[in-house]
Amino acid sequence: SAAARLREAGVEARFPLVAVALRPWTVGTDPNVWEGEVAGALDRLVEKTGGTLLFVPFQRSGRADEDDAGVAASVRERLSHSTRSVILRDPLTPAESRGLMASCDLVLAMRLHAAVFAVADAVPLVGIAYDPKVRALFERLDLLPLLEPLESLSGWSLQARMESALEAGESLRRRLSVS
Repeated sequence: SAAARLREAGVEARFPLVAVALRPWTVGTDPNVWEGEVAGALDRLVEKTGGTLLFVPFQRSGRADEDDAGVAASVRERLSHSTRSVILRDPLTPAESRGLMASCDLVLAMRLHAAVFAVADAVPLVGIAYDPKVRALFERLDLLPLLEPLESLSGWSLQARMESALEAGESLRRRLSVS
């Protein structure tokens, strides 16, 4: 479970547990800017809720443009509450990633697969739309209010979306379980 992974890494798992699945992206946007906005949103969320962040890399690569762990590290370095977060270092199988996210209270999904796993397990989610396929998924599920567009990403708006997904908790889980 996510709580067990956090404990193994020496971080006390405080709820809500938030899985964060980011990917590198530079097309039409400045990574310095959006990574800073995401960090601000996560920092304020942790401060407000007392929760814990679990960065779940989906793709690892020596190439910076394909290395999720690299972008996770870049965002984590900007957090004032970085001690309330862990980046999973060991590559996970898709089943392990899915199981971890299923044990979380919220998934922040930039990776399409993270969003698909969250939906499949009825975990409240917020998406970052870097690609039309991510938007299409949220549109099909009638969840556009929980989608933050990458090209105009605002940390305050992203934070508000995450808080509203957490607050919707059970009702959102019920909606997702029938989708």
